[in-house]
Amino acid sequence: ALAAAAVVGAWFLWLRPPPRPAGGPLTLFVLPIQSSGDDGSRQLAGVVTGELISALNRSPDLRVLSLPEGRRFESSARQAELFREQGVQFVIDGTLLQTGDRIIATVKMTDAADGSVRWSETLQGDINAIYDIPARIAVGAARAAGIYVEAAKLPFPGREAFDAYTRGSLLLGAYDPDQLEPAIASLRRCIEIAPDFIPAYERTVFAYLQYRNLGLDYDPVYLDEAARFIELGQRHNASSAELLNARLAYHLYTYDISAAGDDGVSAGGAGRDMVLHGWAHLFHGRTAASLEAYRQARVRATLDGRPLLNQVVGGTMLGDTALVEDAYHKLPDVYTSGLTRNIIEGWWRMSHRDTAGAVRVLEEGFNRYRFHLLILCAAEAAYAGGDPATAARHLDVWLAKNPYAMEGHWLRALARRRLGDASGAAAAAREGARHAAGLSEHYSRNLLLKLYRIYFQVLAGEFKGTAADLPSLDAARSDTNSRYLHAVIRARLGDRTALGGAPVPYNPTYWLNQFSRDELAELNR
Repeated sequence: ALAAAAVVGAWFLWLRPPPRPAGGPLTLFVLPIQSSGDDGSRQLAGVVTGELISALNRSPDLRVLSLPEGRRFESSARQAELFREQGVQFVIDGTLLQTGDRIIATVKMTDAADGSVRWSETLQGDINAIYDIPARIAVGAARAAGIYVEAAKLPFPGREAFDAYTRGSLLLGAYDPDQLEPAIASLRRCIEIAPDFIPAYERTVFAYLQYRNLGLDYDPVYLDEAARFIELGQRHNASSAELLNARLAYHLYTYDISAAGDDGVSAGGAGRDMVLHGWAHLFHGRTAASLEAYRQARVRATLDGRPLLNQVVGGTMLGDTALVEDAYHKLPDVYTSGLTRNIIEGWWRMSHRDTAGAVRVLEEGFNRYRFHLLILCAAEAAYAGGDPATAARHLDVWLAKNPYAMEGHWLRALARRRLGDASGAAAAAREGARHAAGLSEHYSRNLLLKLYRIYFQVLAGEFKGTAADLPSLDAARSDTNSRYLHAVIRARLGDRTALGGAPVPYNPTYWLNQFSRDELAELNR
């Protein structure tokens, strides 16, 4: 959906069981509603488009496709070709005109095969009707396709709050470090004006999580703010699927993998983020379920690059070359950013063991976009290619901006040991222990953070306890990383038999299942 219309969850649908279309769900393509006016009317048109997509997407009898934000078909021939490839049966498009506080929307649904108009309507009202229009379009278009959908609109929060929300969403969607604080300020202003407007809470949570992704100077207080806005939003709507997504992301970012696993099976499945669910599955070693979640994400958003990216990275990590190739060759059909394409290209090269080429592509991407995740990927490619010196150097850059990334400290210490740099490895471990201590004190009940702290202390020769002092694990809820660290710590403290029970650790960002082999080989010598 469009960033300006990222009101995922502004609609709540109650579906009466209609007769399902023969052969499965109908495929609808929603083209961006076009505006005729200034930036304000373009934002309104974006909201109508995004809300319409969100509403229709909740019906199990509809498969809804759309273009990512700001994308257009390069030609009518390409549009027709894609419609044929995707089996599109109906197309919705329209225009929105704003005159002062009055808006007029003209929409139609056409048959993709012959262009005949199956349904059309002109809707109008004042600015307060902006959230009523998508509901009426969804109901009317679905009914014309033989499907019943009843949508309840979210009350319009008022023009000032709406303007603050759309501005914040647009700034957040730019993925620009310089725009992050203004985005948060706008979103918080929206909440201040309209405290019952749930979409602003979800966007604010993800904005705070972006401090880490965008490589800004990072502090756990940002995560505290994310948690606070989840709690505030759930006071108004405890069942919001979008806030449940935000809570799942928050638990993954704070290393509370057990809680993330609980989120994955909690109520409120409609509209859940399947990529995040894939991550939660992977942390617990459920690799097949993880890849299935990525596949479902691609089915839901055929033209979105995010599920594609996760299939390429996940397929590379798990050695599934066929999956990587399938996803990679869909790239020309997907409308995604140059940054995302850069990461995909790097991991695709890694899947072909062209690690030198992957390092070059990812370094060039980092120099161009200054997106710090690229330098982390370059470090992983270098390590996989037998160049721990380059890996350690790039991890220095990553950890300078992401000091609470525990896996980064783990990999840097491993790279230093692989170089034979004992003092550098010890220094890397002390740095990891310091930041693990900061997080584990902040999240005192988090088992994985406690294990990371002890692990780094053991590596640095600063742990004063014994294996008996390790926290106990709940085998039913523990993730692969916790169980791996528990076994490795015991082995480093003298109990080599513990390695027999060490699981393969998995992570959607760090290639732990590959790199952990070096640590196990080191301990088995």
